[in-house]
Amino acid sequence: MPAVGETAPAILGAPGGRSFVFGARRLVEAIDTDGAIWLVSGTVEPEAEVTLNAAGGLSLTVRADAAGAWQAQVPAEPSLVVRSGARSATVSPRFAESPDVGTIAYLESPQGVSFAWRLPDGAVQRTWTPAG
Repeated sequence: MPAVGETAPAILGAPGGRSFVFGARRLVEAIDTDGAIWLVSGTVEPEAEVTLNAAGGLSLTVRADAAGAWQAQVPAEPSLVVRSGARSATVSPRFAESPDVGTIAYLESPQGVSFAWRLPDGAVQRTWTPAG
């Protein structure tokens, strides 16, 4: 198995906000979560519509900004289908477990890579990015 960092993307985590995945320009680039909601984000054509659907009945459409960046807050779901134009992605993230204070937990699966860390207030934040 490769060492951590050999296959993982470079990510700038933002406590309570959207993570930035360096080099990525994907329909879904990251899902950030506090365990209750997902902040799903990615890049599409400038000002394009992005639709998110889940088996639980979720159906949400957002519009990308002038640079093509988009984000949406949704309830945590086992799986989410994201579409924009002819592009489509089904994401089923697996998130890393809660880390000890002062450490970062890492989980790699065929679907993607997840990191988890504790914020100064003790809350745990997780970020997942798809494989490939």
